[in-house]
Amino acid sequence: KVAVITGASRGLGKAIAQLFAREGAKVVLSSRTINEIEQHAAHLRMEGLEATAFACDVSDPKQVEGLARFAIQKYGGFDIWVNNAGIAGPYGATLDLSPDQFLSVLRTNMFGVYHGSTTAMRHFLPHKSGKLLNILGEGSKKPAPNQNAYGSTKAWIRVFTLALAEEYKDSGVGV
Repeated sequence: KVAVITGASRGLGKAIAQLFAREGAKVVLSSRTINEIEQHAAHLRMEGLEATAFACDVSDPKQVEGLARFAIQKYGGFDIWVNNAGIAGPYGATLDLSPDQFLSVLRTNMFGVYHGSTTAMRHFLPHKSGKLLNILGEGSKKPAPNQNAYGSTKAWIRVFTLALAEEYKDSGVGV
């Protein structure tokens, strides 16, 4: 299997990439900055695992499409897409955040999942197979005071993912 993981430079994304690679998947690690994911991919390759890196800002649909094209060119396609990239944004009361600060979190967390999901689904649907995983977090089921931008994006991701799963439940693609 080939797995594409966004936000794979550290934390959960890095752990997901390690797990998939150690279970035999070829992994495409992605984050906004190339240095950390190149180092992580190199460490995985030193373990004898198949890993490569591609810089991608998930808030930009053209970069997300480029990530998919890279995986297709490198491995002939992909079987798993993990939308893990996200930012917490500033911590504080909602009224203390500027609109730009709030929108920055939405661009990465919501639009990043949207771009990744639609890009992956366009690849999966003709093959009638594939797995799309959208990572949730604090705020997905309850309020996240002083992290309203972050928490509200996670609630959106949850509902978006559930709706997408329902829309394509008979397609052969797991969401």
